Amino acid sequence: MKNAISLMLAAMLVSSAASANPLEGLYGNTATSTSPDGKTYSFYFNQDGTYKMRTPGGHIVTGFITWKDAQTACFTVTDPPPKPGDTGNCRPFPVAHHVGDVWVEKDSEGVPYTNTVIAGRPSD
Repeated sequence: MKNAISLMLAAMLVSSAASANPLEGLYGNTATSTSPDGKTYSFYFNQDGTYKMRTPGGHIVTGFITWKDAQTACFTVTDPPPKPGDTGNCRPFPVAHHVGDVWVEKDSEGVPYTNTVIAGRPSD
């Protein structure tokens, strides 16, 4: 699950040099990441720098995003509380994504995930 979280966050929180706000295309929308076995993770990014992820089993993970520099985002999980020594995950993001985009990226173990940005969000 950690690889899926890292991969999707990396894939979704992307920026271009011309973009004033690298998350602009994701606010108010749903980002999904689907593994080869069909498990889908849903991500919701907010203008205040927070995010929520819904796992295939329905569990909710929340956290916040900080920017190390113009193209490097760092993700910190706040709920459930992180394990001792877990300091988050920082990754560079060279491309922005918007509603309708579909792309495939591999996680750190080489597993391909299909990512999509869908207009809107479900009501909780």
